[in-house]
Amino acid sequence: MVNDLKELDRYPWTGHGAILGKRKNPLIPASAATNKREKPKKSLAEKTIEDVLLHFGNKLMEARRRYRQFACAACSVAPEDGMGPALLNLFHLFNRGEI
Repeated sequence: MVNDLKELDRYPWTGHGAILGKRKNPLIPASAATNKREKPKKSLAEKTIEDVLLHFGNKLMEARRRYRQFACAACSVAPEDGMGPALLNLFHLFNRGEI
């Protein structure tokens, strides 16, 4: 367990730090491109991170900032409320700008 968001940023057993770009995702392989003009294909892990961030903005830095705000707000959700429905409701409130 972690005590705060700063610890969560560095916690290796979640994707949170990788989504924020604070640590390398071990599921993302080294580039497989053989020449410099060839654009390497993205791994599933890279695509997943992009998919998550697209829910929070179109620009990388903005999306990461808004994702972190969402994670901060999610910390205030009481576990007894049921995390799935509570986080989904929180996400809708966040997207409407109510948080």
